[in-house]
Amino acid sequence: MGTWGAGLYSDDDAADFVDLIRAVLRLPKPVDELVDLLLGGAEDAMEHRDLTVLILADQFEKRGIHHTETYSEAIQVLESGIDIEILRGSEMEEKDVRARTKSNAKILDRLKNPRAEKPRKTLSKPQPTVVSAGDYVRFPIQDRGARNPYIPPAREDFRPNGWGIVQVHDVGWEFEYLSWVKLLRLKWEHQHPPSAKDAENAPPVGNLAFGTLSPSHFKRMEMEIIGNRPRRSDAAPPLPGERTARFVTLNDISIGNLLLG
Repeated sequence: MGTWGAGLYSDDDAADFVDLIRAVLRLPKPVDELVDLLLGGAEDAMEHRDLTVLILADQFEKRGIHHTETYSEAIQVLESGIDIEILRGSEMEEKDVRARTKSNAKILDRLKNPRAEKPRKTLSKPQPTVVSAGDYVRFPIQDRGARNPYIPPAREDFRPNGWGIVQVHDVGWEFEYLSWVKLLRLKWEHQHPPSAKDAENAPPVGNLAFGTLSPSHFKRMEMEIIGNRPRRSDAAPPLPGERTARFVTLNDISIGNLLLG
């Protein structure tokens, strides 16, 4: 875990948890269910439940989401000073501890006097998918890496010198709304763009892997469906401990990350 200050969000795990909260709150489900989902999803990322609940309560209050149980638990954490003891145990400097204590007092006041409740902006329908199981997809690469879908084309120094291929093995939706794909990467070392027949004969590279694939990322990576065939029988299953469909959708991890190199 990387820590860079005394603030509640001054470490990598906390920042990642905020991204998770942002994604989960888009689901059109009761807040009780979302809290269970968030606390379960944070088990691996956050070392201390007390800090997890404190971040969750702070984010809820800032977004105008009222949840009595979460607020009450966070207030108990703040009034007991548990999180301060955790910080002292991590050898935080005393000046930073004092700064955090002052910040906690402000959070405590907000949790006891929360702002007016606001309606959440949620997904009205399942996220779209641009591919189907069995699709062969090609895309330009530079030195084995695809175009970075997070960087606008005008700012990226991308000079394609080859092609990549994947086959889509499955598509689906977590919680009926968050879309994912499961891909098999294939080996192609020729300069000319591969055909569907070329893709059928290309050997697999690595194991099946999950990721998200939005229409915008599909377009930015200049992906093109070149055919649809039965799913490859030589595809190795995802490795134990690899990212699951639920993990990639909740954390919005694009399949582009897999294809960057």
